[in-house]
Amino acid sequence: LLNSISAVFLILLLAMSSFAAALWSYYYTSTENDLSRKATSMASGFRNYTRSDYRAAAQQAVNNYAEKSQLELQFLDVTGAVLYSGNALAAGTTPGTHIQDALENQEVSVWMGEDPATGERIAAASCPVAYQGTTVGVIRYVTSLAAIDRQFIFAMAVIITICLAIFAMVYFSNLYFVRSIVE
Repeated sequence: LLNSISAVFLILLLAMSSFAAALWSYYYTSTENDLSRKATSMASGFRNYTRSDYRAAAQQAVNNYAEKSQLELQFLDVTGAVLYSGNALAAGTTPGTHIQDALENQEVSVWMGEDPATGERIAAASCPVAYQGTTVGVIRYVTSLAAIDRQFIFAMAVIITICLAIFAMVYFSNLYFVRSIVE
């Protein structure tokens, strides 16, 4: 009984681990990639603006931004301070998460973690905007991970329940089989 149950347990554990890794990649990695694409695309559109035009265009972009309820768009200066934000509360703050990496490396930087100001789990992508070789600002997209976390936990709860049901069925059928042989 122990030999057959341990083999089934290891197979179920391996399947559950593979499923968890695939789900993690699907939810979180695709979120990172989407934010990175959006930030890079927006930054490439702003590469033609001078330093003064950048601020005016940034303010106009934030005012006309349609996805404010799902995704926050922020424009930062070269020090990392938020100039304009879809969330008026963020304007003037300095998020210290990953902006310096984007500025130092001159490439998009993606970060996931707890927002130091609110304590909420977020994902953010920052991309520097350069004009004639000089960085004039940073475009940053931020989204909450609360819905993704809930969906991931729900999916994992379902797969754990299924694995436990399979394990219970195998255990009780093997127990019945072993008892019938002993009798």
